[in-house]
Amino acid sequence: MNSKDKIINKKLDLNLLPIFIEIFIHQSITKAGITLGISTTAVSNALAKLKHHFDDPLFLRDGMDLSPTKTAQELFTSLQDDVDKLVKNVNSFGQNDYFNKIAIHCSPYISVRLLPKVSDAIWQKNPNCEIIHRSNFSDTKNNIHGVRLRMNDLFFSLKPNASRSMVCLPVLEEPMYLFCSKQHPRMDKLIVGDFSAETFVTFETPDDKFTQQNFEIQQVLGENITLLKSDSYFALLSIIENSDKLGVMPKWLYEKFSHSFNVTALDQENRMPSACIHLIYDKSSSISSITGDIISVLSEK
Repeated sequence: MNSKDKIINKKLDLNLLPIFIEIFIHQSITKAGITLGISTTAVSNALAKLKHHFDDPLFLRDGMDLSPTKTAQELFTSLQDDVDKLVKNVNSFGQNDYFNKIAIHCSPYISVRLLPKVSDAIWQKNPNCEIIHRSNFSDTKNNIHGVRLRMNDLFFSLKPNASRSMVCLPVLEEPMYLFCSKQHPRMDKLIVGDFSAETFVTFETPDDKFTQQNFEIQQVLGENITLLKSDSYFALLSIIENSDKLGVMPKWLYEKFSHSFNVTALDQENRMPSACIHLIYDKSSSISSITGDIISVLSEK
């Protein structure tokens, strides 16, 4: 009898599967326990039972995280299809109040940029809808995986998502400017495009480290030294106005807040590659009925 036949003949406690899903999503026994509201010991015991059932370690220690084995990846993929069906069936009930609560996941900048219009579009559909904004970047990847396990979540990100269970739509192109302090000591060289002596500060989150836009900016500016990285554009503006550092930021941010910071835009000829903000949500979710309205309001000038 091979290993697959042995697994088939074993009786699996289905209560263990939600625990497996949370461990896979968070790559952490502790975070899985917090999400499920159970102890770390209970999660560890459940994982031990799953390891015994599948005769596989399922997760291997990778630094601070747990890395899934091939068996765990295949199991999660098969469970995705079942969860999709379950969510779709649940969504067929109670359509009159299918989005009384919506969670929106996005960075602080994107929230300032888009949340007013997105919220208005949602409230036009349901004036009593409760909107919860989440911007915990330490869990960005986990949020993306976790979106599909909840029915009413929207995610806005600079990085597209290729998951087959998610819908990922470009909703806004952000032109980018090169910023410096108005008192920059080498302004004469910067005006003619000489950045050879410059150092930079950059916007970076764990989710947006390796975007196509970051690569294209590097091609335009060359291999300059980056001395500070932050996930706050406002922190970067403050640093730029008080130093000789340069940074690439959205045109909208400059037009909205340049009067509050002692900075100027060096490149207003659109040489910098634009950034694209994407809307991501579970394709089986009933919330898809509101996404058309959101895209429509975001496309308005």
